[in-house]
Amino acid sequence: MFLNQDKLRSLASKLSFKRLASGFSYLSIKEKIFFLSLAVLGFVGLVVFSFNFYFSRTVLIPRNGGVYTEGIISYPRFVNPIIPDQSDAEEALESLIFSSLFKSDNNGGVMPDLAETMNIFENGKVYLITLRDNLFWHDNEKLTTQDIAFTIELFKNPEIKSPLGDFWREISVEILSDKTMKFTLKKNYQFFPFYLTFKVLPKHLWQDIQTNSLVFSELNLKPIGSGPYKFKKLIQEKDGKVLQYSLAAFDRYYLEGPYLESFVLKFYPDETTALAALRKKEINGLTGIPSVSLSNYRKKTLPMLSIFSLFFNNENELFQDKNVRNAINLATNKQKIIDEAINGAGQATDAVVIAKDFLSQNQSVYDPEKAREILKTAGWEDKDDDGILEKRLSTKTKTYTKLELSILYHDIPELGKVVESIKNDLNQVGISIVLKPLGINEFSSRLQSRSYQMVLLGETSITGGRSDPYPFWHSTQVSSLGLNFPIYKNKDADKLLEQIRDPGSRNLAELYLELNELIKFDQPGVSLYASKLNFLIDDSFHVPEMGVLGSFGDRFSRANEWYLYLKRVWIPQ
Repeated sequence: MFLNQDKLRSLASKLSFKRLASGFSYLSIKEKIFFLSLAVLGFVGLVVFSFNFYFSRTVLIPRNGGVYTEGIISYPRFVNPIIPDQSDAEEALESLIFSSLFKSDNNGGVMPDLAETMNIFENGKVYLITLRDNLFWHDNEKLTTQDIAFTIELFKNPEIKSPLGDFWREISVEILSDKTMKFTLKKNYQFFPFYLTFKVLPKHLWQDIQTNSLVFSELNLKPIGSGPYKFKKLIQEKDGKVLQYSLAAFDRYYLEGPYLESFVLKFYPDETTALAALRKKEINGLTGIPSVSLSNYRKKTLPMLSIFSLFFNNENELFQDKNVRNAINLATNKQKIIDEAINGAGQATDAVVIAKDFLSQNQSVYDPEKAREILKTAGWEDKDDDGILEKRLSTKTKTYTKLELSILYHDIPELGKVVESIKNDLNQVGISIVLKPLGINEFSSRLQSRSYQMVLLGETSITGGRSDPYPFWHSTQVSSLGLNFPIYKNKDADKLLEQIRDPGSRNLAELYLELNELIKFDQPGVSLYASKLNFLIDDSFHVPEMGVLGSFGDRFSRANEWYLYLKRVWIPQ
């Protein structure tokens, strides 16, 4: 009986194994160790080679999945970029839900968002912008240039009373196709791309809503945008206060990601409640808090392109006296405000130009004794020993005017602490202060009518790190829709502001410096501090590096790149 080839091969292998095993048994201990060592080294080498091969030909990339929950110390009312934001919560939601032609790059500049290309013609007077392919709203309708133009028309509408209204009324907007549009400016304006960071609204949902009914639309609570995350659900109390928003990743988003499956925002009334939620691990991150540290959380402190100032109404008779303005500057303890009122979330500054390289500038001096001397030399005395200085403002009158002033401010706890600190400082040099806290609507109305003696305001650069100070300081901006709240008028400053918009051969930094020194000399107010944003985030989450923020919401401008998990993929050869 014959054996087939498979059986012969099997028998041969068994015989050779037996011979090898038999031969191994005759080896000495040293020889066995030597051969075993060779075998182990060979095996280890094979494993190391396999690992090196795998890791050299693969790369880690974000993997979809995970839920991020953030706590914010404020509550949203209107999640609508056309309605001026009244809280950090609204800014955050709008950044996650809506898109813009360009967005913050988290370092004082802008980067393309909906826009794919931008070409500039006619010496900077014509901008041709082409949108990306396959842009969709969260209800799966196509996003086109019609939506961009519609949003701009809302800004132009006088009934909306947008701070951007005057700007856009000066610009011609032409739709060339669903993907391409042309912007024509009256003259070259180097900061124009920064004005293309406005959030876009869907025309098909808003076009039939009357302006006077805009605030009543359900879309303000359940918004439809085109950003990386779409509205999923909200939790409200019986009185309508929103406690939580849950957002889901938008699967037709046009950029990379979004990687996180869901983005949840929870809203809290104060720092104590929010920090307690963080410690209980009810949230993964918390923003707008004191500079605290917790294990397993990364602490980040970022400068913001925002300066808080105490502005004088320079049309008020008392502020016609530069000695009064100077004394208030010298008597205000900025560092005490930072340490005690805002828990370190700022740095003292005397800058008036909100530019990236100017935020840390501070040559101001706290000198209450000198403030008293200046006022005394100017004729201010405490005639009746009530602690308040007085003076006859004119030789034609025998009546003494007391140095009594009021500070208008938006009624929120942090700003209340700031003005209380200023009040105490000024009381020490004989200036009586009345504090006037107002809700946001009345506060905005008083700002527009310029009905205040002094006002505490935080101003943010509209144009990122390369600031355009024109809207804040040019004399044409003293009107009700302008942002020149000190009612500051100086022809030399106007010329510099115009040159900054079109510097020609002049260096922009030099123009900033010259303007800064000129306005500081005139003292139309007191620059107090440049804001900083403190936040804690769970170590497990990965976020892009951030340098400087234009606003609270800018921290989420690249939220599509946030991720929790990683995976390895083969590198294409």
